[in-house]
Amino acid sequence: QLLDYIPPYYMYNYYNKRLYSKVDRSIYDNKFSLYKLFKSRGVPTPKVYAIVKNGIIKNENGEFVEPQGLFGNFQIGEKIFFKPVLGKGGTGIFVLRVVEGGVKYLDRIVSLEEFIECILPHKVEFVVQKGIIQRADFSKINSSSVNTLRVIVQFEGETPKIRVAVLRIGRDGKDVDNSHQGGISVKIDTQTGCLHDIAFAEHGGDQLLCHPDTGYQFSGSKIGAWNSICEEILEYSKPFLELREFAWDVAVTDSGVKMIELNLEYGISHLQCCCGGMRRILNVFPI
Repeated sequence: QLLDYIPPYYMYNYYNKRLYSKVDRSIYDNKFSLYKLFKSRGVPTPKVYAIVKNGIIKNENGEFVEPQGLFGNFQIGEKIFFKPVLGKGGTGIFVLRVVEGGVKYLDRIVSLEEFIECILPHKVEFVVQKGIIQRADFSKINSSSVNTLRVIVQFEGETPKIRVAVLRIGRDGKDVDNSHQGGISVKIDTQTGCLHDIAFAEHGGDQLLCHPDTGYQFSGSKIGAWNSICEEILEYSKPFLELREFAWDVAVTDSGVKMIELNLEYGISHLQCCCGGMRRILNVFPI
């Protein structure tokens, strides 16, 4: 079993380097450029309402926007996500909730203008997005975060294939499901959509039979309409033939999937925590 584990050093410094040698990776590592690429290729993804840097707000067309104009896109009770354009692993994300009189940040109620001018780091560029409403069965597992699918796609010729799928789940009331932020992950049978009996935490090593906050039991559970979800994922993968292999972060809503991100240098350690060694699954054979 140990021989099936892919060493991260090899994955990132040899395998990925060879795989993406002719790819401009900066396009895929930048959340705003990736958003524009998704739009141009007809991939459903959360709308970017603004880009914020140095206290200046611009829309996706580069036009200046006043804080009140940005605030007008959101309703009371909705979440506003400020995501670092170059961020990874959920690090540096700010999540606000719209309330009467402004936005709630941690335990404070401030105006959006005050948050942008005084609290948001000025040297970092952020995309601003609205929180997604996930499908009810995903909220049943954990409602504090959108619980996303991490799906590895590889091409066989010109045909995309799903190799690995896991469900990433938030916990402890956090707004994000990233493993770096304490999230847990459970393997999904790619053929049936059935969940593995145990969820794993990459950081801390927890092995859980049920969600620690909701009590949701993983054994015997299954992702509803799994075949339809896979069909959508594969359809939206087809325009990215030039990449040959990548990882999707996918949210499932009542109206279908939303493709959150496409990752080239995805976390192999995170996946192998809950799926075991993937050398043969991904056909990765060190030279």
